[in-house]
Amino acid sequence: MSNGVNVFGYNCDENDCYIINEYEAKAVRKIFEMVIECLPDAEILNWLKVNGYKNTRGNYYTKSAIYRFIKNRKYIGEYKYADGVIREVYL
Repeated sequence: MSNGVNVFGYNCDENDCYIINEYEAKAVRKIFEMVIECLPDAEILNWLKVNGYKNTRGNYYTKSAIYRFIKNRKYIGEYKYADGVIREVYL
């Protein structure tokens, strides 16, 4: 369940469970590919900007957003719910 938290790359269904947003998931996958290739943050941010990706406030992403993307365990299928960790959602 989402606990009301929006995560880039996912939407919530009528049961408040995460479902993959394919348009945003494309960007998340690309970010991880570029990080694995050791590309600089500026290049990743430029790719997001050129491809029209913005945050929920309508602003372009920042370097700190890239860090949050790669540290977010939801992108490896984990999320916390109550007192446990659930592993089932993948991008």
